[in-house]
Amino acid sequence: MYNPFRNLVTVDQIPKNQDISDLPTGMWAFIWFFVRQAKWPFLFIALMQLISSGLEAIGPYFVKVMIDAFQVVENPDDIWREFGWALWGFILLYIILQPIMARITMSWMAEIRLPFMNMIRRQLSLYMYKHPYEYFQNEFAGRISSKVLETPYAIILIVFNVIMSFGFVFMQFVVTLILFATVDSIFAIVTLIWLVTYLILCKLMIPKIMVSATKMYDDLSKVRGAYVDSLNNIPGILTFGRQKHEDSLLVKKLRISGNSGIAQWHIINHMYIWLELLSSIFIGVVFYLSVIQWQAGDLTLGEIAMILPMMLRLMQMSWWVSDMLMGLFENFGQVREGMDAILSSKIQNDEVDKPSLLIKQGNVIIQDLDFKYNEQSVFEKLNLKITEGQKVGLVGHSGAGKTTLTNLLLRMFDIQGGVIKIDGQNIYDYSRQSLREQIAIIPQSTEMFHRSLMDNIRYGRLDASDD
Repeated sequence: MYNPFRNLVTVDQIPKNQDISDLPTGMWAFIWFFVRQAKWPFLFIALMQLISSGLEAIGPYFVKVMIDAFQVVENPDDIWREFGWALWGFILLYIILQPIMARITMSWMAEIRLPFMNMIRRQLSLYMYKHPYEYFQNEFAGRISSKVLETPYAIILIVFNVIMSFGFVFMQFVVTLILFATVDSIFAIVTLIWLVTYLILCKLMIPKIMVSATKMYDDLSKVRGAYVDSLNNIPGILTFGRQKHEDSLLVKKLRISGNSGIAQWHIINHMYIWLELLSSIFIGVVFYLSVIQWQAGDLTLGEIAMILPMMLRLMQMSWWVSDMLMGLFENFGQVREGMDAILSSKIQNDEVDKPSLLIKQGNVIIQDLDFKYNEQSVFEKLNLKITEGQKVGLVGHSGAGKTTLTNLLLRMFDIQGGVIKIDGQNIYDYSRQSLREQIAIIPQSTEMFHRSLMDNIRYGRLDASDD
């Protein structure tokens, strides 16, 4: 099916007029940062959904007109003429146009969902590269990756519910209120009272559900992170025979996660009890008013046939909306928990407009270097000079700072005093990327990507030939 938005949202898309480093810390601002990059497709889809939902909502009105026609017609042969415009309106608007618009809207939404999610994932991935080295040392890799991959899914579910589900509910309620008012204002007033009471109930209960949902997803994320950490260190677990120890740690976290999930469902059930009471009162009042007004001759059978099904539909939608709201706020909880992980440290955003470092000889000079790690002094007034072509070995006990010095040269950590120069250039005056691209390193630990052996060998110089 033709989709005018197919190329408007792509995985390689970068926000205009705003750097990816400026991710907002507020939840709505954070969501809008990404949604605004696809705002026109989403707005058009929302408009299509409103029109489609409005056409679907007027179906009971056509039923009312046709039932009234059955009542007033005297000659059965005249029934088709009595239907008149209502029959043609029902066929054209409700049977033909509404399904076509609904399917087009869903098709366009389906087409844009995955590119939009992948666009967010790619932008969050770029943002993660800006975190300092310490951030990755203190976080579970599994937890970080799950947030980068799952937070966009929660965002698209929020967008989908607002556009598709709440757009549908909004038009259903508006059309119902208008049709009720055309019959008798008392039905519209009762419906408004029911709506206000329903919104008050949601206002009281949903924040509690949101808090519990956030806790549940945070506990679940800790389970996932701990398990991924165990899998990443499976050789050590097997070597030391610590399977039972790891299992006990996992069981403890699973219990915490399970208890938070149970607490959330108790809150949800509490809301359902009040919702059932509210629905029963609304149904009883509307049914009683319908019977009383029919006895007084103020309602036709067609109007009753329109009012009662629309009332029941409102009740069904109120339950559906409650489920959606709970799902929506669970999604908000996922987004908030993802933001807490993704934005949890100050990113390295001091690289703007810094030139690239150009190394021609490789002379290294370290002058009066001071560095502390976790408030513990590692180097004080360290001075070192390494000339071009010179081979230097650093010797010392474990924890003496051999690896730390290498990391300082790569700017994995920032020094607290002194200066590091390469070919007379202060490395802090140039971008980290250009510095690290020109330094070859063989790490102590074996770090292999799940790629081909050639890809791993070539990783230090991506343009190296096969020879």
